[in-house]
Amino acid sequence: MRAIVSGYDTLNRQEEPVIGDIEPQPMRASSGGNEMTPPNHSGWDFFKSPQFSVIGCTLVVVLCGVAMYKDLGNKLESVTSSLNSRIDASSSKVDAVRLEMKSDIQALTQRTDSRFDQVSARFDAVLTKMDADGRELRALILNQQRPQQQR
Repeated sequence: MRAIVSGYDTLNRQEEPVIGDIEPQPMRASSGGNEMTPPNHSGWDFFKSPQFSVIGCTLVVVLCGVAMYKDLGNKLESVTSSLNSRIDASSSKVDAVRLEMKSDIQALTQRTDSRFDQVSARFDAVLTKMDADGRELRALILNQQRPQQQR
């Protein structure tokens, strides 16, 4: 039993850092048994680490975002130019309608003026006839009163 406990102690025991080491190296179990061997650091271990995965995914997301932003800018530019052309076309149509309405209004105004002139001429004719009739009546009344005064 003591051998099992001492083996357990060996597995759980950590090495004390040696003065001069920057940080203690973690020990990992080798495939062959209870021996502990220091990790084998090669230059390619970073590419297997989770930090590289995070950095790589972040770069991919940023590059995709930049591409989408540029594509969105191009789409916004094309939409803006098409909207401006539609606005210009509709404003020219509005101007044409305004000119047409203006000419229609001018034609209506001229017709109304001519009708008013006709009505005004009729009133003038009636008034002059009334004046002429009134003069005639006055003349008749005056002529009738004069002979009576002379008698």
